[in-house]
Amino acid sequence: MPIIIKDALVSDAEEMILTGEAAFANDLMNQAIFDRANAPPEEVAEYRAYRIAVATERMDRDGSHYFKAVDDSNDRIVGYVGIYNPSVDSTKPSSVPKPACMNQNFEKEVMDSLYAAERKWIGDRKDVWCG
Repeated sequence: MPIIIKDALVSDAEEMILTGEAAFANDLMNQAIFDRANAPPEEVAEYRAYRIAVATERMDRDGSHYFKAVDDSNDRIVGYVGIYNPSVDSTKPSSVPKPACMNQNFEKEVMDSLYAAERKWIGDRKDVWCG
């Protein structure tokens, strides 16, 4: 299975999110934010639509660069990454409303911790790319 790295397009957002769901299906942090396994189908659809909208918004930001790892034998996305040049505020919150079905308090705690670590280790540097 040869893997090829390509630029990801906004039109890839849904497949990227589905790939991420599969990759992190057993991840306890992700399950604490949204317990997909025990949620009704309409909440799964709502949460997925939210994640796709957030990914689309992030991919559309000036200074963002998204790449996808594609299985060359079937052209399916098997991984992806987004990185932002130093001009992008990676802590800028999304304008997409969060669905009620997700644990917003826990998600905020996780994000606050990540941003605190970023500030601690990177500080005010303006020459650092981040993801």
